[in-house]
Amino acid sequence: MMLGIGPGPMVDVSHEPERLLNLPRIAELSDAENADIAEMSEQVRRVAQRNRERFVFYNAEQAFVNMGVAIPPEFEPYASVLGWNATAVDALARRIQLDGFVRRGSVDRFDGLDRTFRDTGFYQQHKMAVQSMLIYGVAFMATLKNAGTLQVQAYSARDATGLWDPVRPGRLRVGLAVQEWSHFGPKSLLLFYPGQVIQLERPTVGADWQVGRFSTGLPGRVSLRAFRFRPQLDKPWGQSRINRPMMSLARSGARSFLRGEMNGEVYGYPQLYGTNTPPEAAEQFRSGMARFFALDYERDEDGAPVKDAPESKIGQVQIGSQQPHMDQLRMTATMFAAESQLSPDKLGVIHDNPSSADAIDRADGELNDLADETGRDIDDPTVDLMQDVWLLANNSVTLPTDVEALACDMHDPAMTTRYSQRMALASLVTAGAVVPGEVVTYEAAGYSRATSLRLTEAFQEAERRKNQQAIAEQALAARSNPLTSALVAARESGVEQS
Repeated sequence: MMLGIGPGPMVDVSHEPERLLNLPRIAELSDAENADIAEMSEQVRRVAQRNRERFVFYNAEQAFVNMGVAIPPEFEPYASVLGWNATAVDALARRIQLDGFVRRGSVDRFDGLDRTFRDTGFYQQHKMAVQSMLIYGVAFMATLKNAGTLQVQAYSARDATGLWDPVRPGRLRVGLAVQEWSHFGPKSLLLFYPGQVIQLERPTVGADWQVGRFSTGLPGRVSLRAFRFRPQLDKPWGQSRINRPMMSLARSGARSFLRGEMNGEVYGYPQLYGTNTPPEAAEQFRSGMARFFALDYERDEDGAPVKDAPESKIGQVQIGSQQPHMDQLRMTATMFAAESQLSPDKLGVIHDNPSSADAIDRADGELNDLADETGRDIDDPTVDLMQDVWLLANNSVTLPTDVEALACDMHDPAMTTRYSQRMALASLVTAGAVVPGEVVTYEAAGYSRATSLRLTEAFQEAERRKNQQAIAEQALAARSNPLTSALVAARESGVEQS
């Protein structure tokens, strides 16, 4: 049995069954370990439907819900599914970015694990964990080392869970992560305990579970970390960014959009009608895009037109405007924007008077505050994860003081544009609040680490040339000055003068 961590298989979740553990009692495990599995299996069962629902809404795969009043069932296949929920998640996820780790009192970021982070895809896995955390309310990241290879893997709440440590809040006493699913349940999973991991594998359905125990090299540490979005006392596992009001408003918006589209089909090609019109004449007004409704002549029992029958008349069926449907869609989008701390512009709502800069700034301000709060919530598990990586990368069981003191360097969510970020920093440089030409200054302006190093070297090279030019100009001025020219000539010839 080879120990390793990795994501589960790619599965079309819109048609898959619920992901439930349903593990039997395993004889090779202790009673306490079987009890932990049973408790965690029950946790997965309780939230399986809710998590699947959030995934479906994020990917805009939710079924159209018809109220059965104004929309005939045959029009349901033409319903447009709105991606507002994904916009709400992604807009916040883009503001929660981990730029690195910093030491107190140090100008530069910590770079002792740069190679390890690149080899393990640390930052990419962290980014995916943040996005999954927003979808489900919680996500997990695991660290393991096997055969000299260090691995870091993110797991969604559909594939992992755990039990809280009663002594250390926010940390797990035990964790579980499913490696591979089959249509009948888990096929391979890992149990994370302090200092060890238990691997359970079942090659075929109905076969006995194979149990393997491995040391993680992290004594006293559970190498599965939980990332939570807005945890509360009543919701310690966090809460989804896609809440029930947002899902309800997305359904309402889809119905409004379809009603408007149905109205547009008729409004774009008006329907005609004729009174006292013979059928053969009605055929002349029929078209491929519009219908013609004909009411035949008033005739007597012999089929002849009756006396004083009304004259033939052709008219147009009055169709209601699309505006009420568009107004309702705009209202629904505005309510969704308020619920998700977004500006209506981000949901495709265009007003006659666009949102002012102050209105957009207020909407973004609430979203930025939420990003700041979330960044503080995930700071501790991120640092714990980084320390796990350091211990395994250095084959150590103790952390040096400087690594223990490291803190997360989260990207400022308020600096949503490069222009605003660099203009703000330029003002600080002008005021003398920051030092120009330093790596940290360029990084604060939003440049990458590589670009910051190149800009710093270019700045220092320019300063060196400037200093050399100044020295040369001073020497030239000294030679040209009658009072100092003799002294300069003597020094250049090696003769000292008193």
